[in-house]
Amino acid sequence: MSNTTETNREKRKADLEASAESYLANIQTQLGDFKELGKNALAIGGIVLGAYLITRLFVSTNEETIQEETQNKEEDSIILAGFKGIATAVLLAILKDKLMELIEYITENDAEISTK
Repeated sequence: MSNTTETNREKRKADLEASAESYLANIQTQLGDFKELGKNALAIGGIVLGAYLITRLFVSTNEETIQEETQNKEEDSIILAGFKGIATAVLLAILKDKLMELIEYITENDAEISTK
């Protein structure tokens, strides 16, 4: 009877070790997923911050700038508006791509988790 008890105990121990390894692998996978999600979030935040800084660079509330703009309003407005439009379009396109990648990544992870 003691052989049977030892065999059952060893089998149970092996099952628990396998289960623990499985849980550990799942946790490591999820941590990797969170790291990737964090990288994407940081990239998107960087893009938004860059867009904000570029906008602040070209849109100044300084009184001297306002006076100069009033004097050269017609000349600067066309060039500056064109540049602002192009910069905004490029940054929004990059932001859209990053957001789409993030949504796709989250959707794929949710599908993988629900199939497990």
